[in-house]
Amino acid sequence: MEMKALDAYSLKARYYPTVIVLAPLCLVVLAVGSGVWDPMKGTISAVVSALGMALVMDQVGRDQGKKKEPRLYDAWGGKPSTRMLRHHDTTLDGVTRRRYHEKLAELIPSVRMPTVEDEAANPEAADAVYESCGAFLRQKTRGKDYALLFQENTNYGFRRNLWGMKSAGIVISIVGTLGCSGLTAWYLLAGKADWLVSGICASVCIVQLVLWTFRFTPDWVRIPAEEYARQLLAACDSLTPNQ
Repeated sequence: MEMKALDAYSLKARYYPTVIVLAPLCLVVLAVGSGVWDPMKGTISAVVSALGMALVMDQVGRDQGKKKEPRLYDAWGGKPSTRMLRHHDTTLDGVTRRRYHEKLAELIPSVRMPTVEDEAANPEAADAVYESCGAFLRQKTRGKDYALLFQENTNYGFRRNLWGMKSAGIVISIVGTLGCSGLTAWYLLAGKADWLVSGICASVCIVQLVLWTFRFTPDWVRIPAEEYARQLLAACDSLTPNQ
């Protein structure tokens, strides 16, 4: 089960983002192929190119996402799970946050949860405790019993890694748009019917460029990050000290 979970995470959070980033280049291959081969061979060539390049770029996408992750936390005021445990944070209601503090103190006897005064006097030390609690919960919530938590983590990984490759995505989308548009114009001037395929490819590249520019933003990444943090902290209610 753990291997299947790992494969599912890698597929969605690592491979899919790289396929999306490299898709415009594959569409160029498809547009060129439509004028050389039959549609089926052109499609197969594009798919094979996408899968092959994604396998090569897998670790690059993951590394870019992790490398830029601190910038997300800075923009959000801290790691979501850490921020939600702060006394002055309003994401969770006070009753729920207090319940999580009490349960974490029970689950991790060696950790003293910061009071309101402790947190005000030394925010960095308080965050270190909250970060340690988050690490504890992540370690204790691995496995099939926390399928929803795994799903939210995967959603976050997908968006984080995709956003981490935004610069490359924009450049490649521009290249794909220019390449497919140029081929479309050439096919039209040559009187070839293949302009339709290349025109569709150019349209897809343009749509992707718009998404890279306006949709794939830190706020877009934050949505699953916040939900994952909520689910992670909610796991406090299902854990026992000896678990």
